[in-house]
Amino acid sequence: MPHQTDDAPQTASADEPGRGSARPTFAGAPAGWPTPDPNLLEDGRPVVPAFPLDAVPQPWREWVRDTADGAGAPVDYGTQAVLARSRACAGPV
Repeated sequence: MPHQTDDAPQTASADEPGRGSARPTFAGAPAGWPTPDPNLLEDGRPVVPAFPLDAVPQPWREWVRDTADGAGAPVDYGTQAVLARSRACAGPV
């Protein structure tokens, strides 16, 4: 197991007494680095807008929707797979 310094992020386990969640806590930032903003880990961030499924060509819409539903993920998940496969078929640029 790697050695952790006091400056490394530490995760609180939910089963430890007095610990309510498994969120990282920061003892401090390494020299020369700014202190991490804990607000980036909070749930108060705005919701990312849904990917417009109608931007995917018609032959792939059902496959994208089914793939995303099967993975329990948003349609972005299936869309990324289609984009990666089509780029691979295009070959080197």
